[in-house]
Amino acid sequence: MIQKRIIDNDEKTGFLLCFCKKIIDSHIERDGLVKVKYLLLVIVFVFTVCSSNNAVCAELKEGDLIPTTGETVGVHAGDTAPDLTLFDLNGNLKHISFKNSPTILISLYRLNGDSNKIQQLVNLYAKRKDIKLLFVVRDEAEYVKVSLMKHDFDIPVYFERKKEFSTKYNIGVPTMLIIDKKGIVRYNNIFWVDANSMDSFIENLISGKGDQTPRLLYAAPKEVKKEVPKLVNLGEKVPADVFRDLEGAPVKLDYKGKPTVIFYWMSFTNDKFLNKMMPVMQSLYEANGKKVNFYTINGSGDRHFTMSILDRYYSSFPTLVGGDVLQYSRAFPAFIIIDSDGILRYRTTTFPNVEELNTLLTEIIDG
Repeated sequence: MIQKRIIDNDEKTGFLLCFCKKIIDSHIERDGLVKVKYLLLVIVFVFTVCSSNNAVCAELKEGDLIPTTGETVGVHAGDTAPDLTLFDLNGNLKHISFKNSPTILISLYRLNGDSNKIQQLVNLYAKRKDIKLLFVVRDEAEYVKVSLMKHDFDIPVYFERKKEFSTKYNIGVPTMLIIDKKGIVRYNNIFWVDANSMDSFIENLISGKGDQTPRLLYAAPKEVKKEVPKLVNLGEKVPADVFRDLEGAPVKLDYKGKPTVIFYWMSFTNDKFLNKMMPVMQSLYEANGKKVNFYTINGSGDRHFTMSILDRYYSSFPTLVGGDVLQYSRAFPAFIIIDSDGILRYRTTTFPNVEELNTLLTEIIDG
């Protein structure tokens, strides 16, 4: 986010006036006074805009004091917070009022952008049950549900109805609002706030003591590098993972209790391979489905495409999409067997030997 800082602009103003005078003089000689009137209007407009923007934009530095009201807001600090009607995770409309207890309201594109910062807020929420913490997210509900399960966040998440939040409060993302127990907005600006300064201000809001004007300090967002998941080798434990089913609901697999067979493919997987592999999976599932968990997983994450593929094969075994694909294999499609302790026992990226599979499954099932 950008915060304006005023600098001395006299030299630039003088230069601009001198430049305008030269333009006017040259046009009087050439075109007369009538056309110059219109030119003057244009110059006055440009000069006014330049004068009103005589600030140099510079990024806030770590520890800088953040203004209580940002540049993209609908309500300012000191205004009464208007009620909202938002969709919850299940698509139900909820009326939200901001009285009786302080509220922290966060607006984000998605929940997996900076999980560490969100975790700080979750910890604050867990410590102070006398505040409300709400998230308004622009992402689709099915992806939000996966993020909640993956990071083990237990927080109220809502979605906009007809851009109601953006219009009433703030079109900026990510942003944060702090509203006191009387329903008065105390802060409406950027999300990146130092945790200690925020904790102190929330303490003042709850107790009703101390300064009710927030002195929130800027905490620069940490660069989150997307790391390639470590490839699980044979004999190693497979970490739990979160997928989506064909309805979009999150499904967590911890690979415990029963052996697990996974056929992991992508939307670009060759039809010839699918034509051979799907019947094998169906046969194994029908023979061992009560003793072994079977999943076919499309790592590309496209539910609708996945359903169109499955319709060709009349498959009845569970199908999921998504997941941290690269922890399972570096090439796809891949066929994987995990034992009941979550240990990777078999992986191949070519068409598997069916007899070998049956023998290995029998050994794993029998222990």
